[in-house]
Amino acid sequence: MIARQYNRNDKWTYAVVALCLLHPCFYLLFNSNLLFLPLIITAFGSLFSFLNRRNYRLDGVGFLWMWLLCGLFIFLSCLLNHGRLLIVSASFFIGAVLLYINADKTSWIIPCLQTFSLLMLIYGVSTILFYVFPGTYQPFKALFFSDVAEAVDYRSGLTSHYSFNGTYIAIGLITSVSLCIFCKSGKRREVWCIASALMAIALVLTTKRAHLLSAIAAIVLTYCLTRKSGKFTRLLFALGLVAIFLQIGSSFVPGISESITRLFDTIGNASSDGNLLTRGVLWRHAWSVFLDHPLFGQGWGTFIYHWANGETTLIAHNELMNTLAEGGALGAALINGLVLFSMISTLRLLKQNEESSLQGYLLSSICLQIYSVIYGYSTGTLFSYEINFVPYLMSIAILCACRYRIKTIQGER
Repeated sequence: MIARQYNRNDKWTYAVVALCLLHPCFYLLFNSNLLFLPLIITAFGSLFSFLNRRNYRLDGVGFLWMWLLCGLFIFLSCLLNHGRLLIVSASFFIGAVLLYINADKTSWIIPCLQTFSLLMLIYGVSTILFYVFPGTYQPFKALFFSDVAEAVDYRSGLTSHYSFNGTYIAIGLITSVSLCIFCKSGKRREVWCIASALMAIALVLTTKRAHLLSAIAAIVLTYCLTRKSGKFTRLLFALGLVAIFLQIGSSFVPGISESITRLFDTIGNASSDGNLLTRGVLWRHAWSVFLDHPLFGQGWGTFIYHWANGETTLIAHNELMNTLAEGGALGAALINGLVLFSMISTLRLLKQNEESSLQGYLLSSICLQIYSVIYGYSTGTLFSYEINFVPYLMSIAILCACRYRIKTIQGER
């Protein structure tokens, strides 16, 4: 049984998580620099708590320090090259520091997953409510996003763009499923099952194909890693129920029908899909930038592509191409190597501790990692926005906390 021990130091982690998650929603209401100030205060508070602890051991935490090095590289690259993502890169580094400080215990994992799920449930429920009551969206947009053209309708939810909303809800779906299926958090399991269903509906309503497919793939692949008897039969049964729900729901809910249409249009016309053709242009531009700056890149947060119609795109929509353009060979090797190494380490630890009570934590970690990798390295991003890298860093911290716990148990034996 997973122990639930709360520590005062955990409060700092929860505060940072909440702040980073809410930042994309509130950046139009407040100046980003003002939002960054509480993050700095939180970091110093957490560091002060860390220095007062006497029983912290660096061994067992493992390679999370390498992510600190990665965060420092991103911050310095952005600072020295006048990148536009200075606050984002600083948030990455500070987030890595905070997770490193808390990675010697597992008591924070369930509360942190619950914090993520509850926050994301707000976005999911809001999307559903905006769809059911469309007249409520325009007053909300007029109040918060009146000058944002991308905030069109219910698909954007409480955010300025439906990609942000899709990311929030996809992360919430994964953390809720983790609490419902993998971690099985006690009597509240039914609550997280309901939350998972609501966020699955909301994610379909956003019509975001990449987020939907990445989340489904992550959950299915993670479920296949469990050692449950008859798991494939149950998996096929669950997928069948989902297919039936989508078929019936599409007859009554136009938003579901639109998502299904966009999905199958992409599969059937991959070579002529506008988004995929656009991504190809961005990837070629990123490769040319890499060839011009092969070693260190042109600087973190400096990627930009100017379209003929005057619009600009600020990310390459593929993390590998993005890191090559902005970080060069050195940055790409460091960051992408760590991503691969972290996933392999999680899978190895899962195999070595199949009967351990920590398995639920490890499954939650690998599920978040799989989603982040599929989405970030297909048509999205992983390290350019807080909402993408904060959950990913949490998955790495979960891995390190489990490693530390296992080493501690082995030492006691």
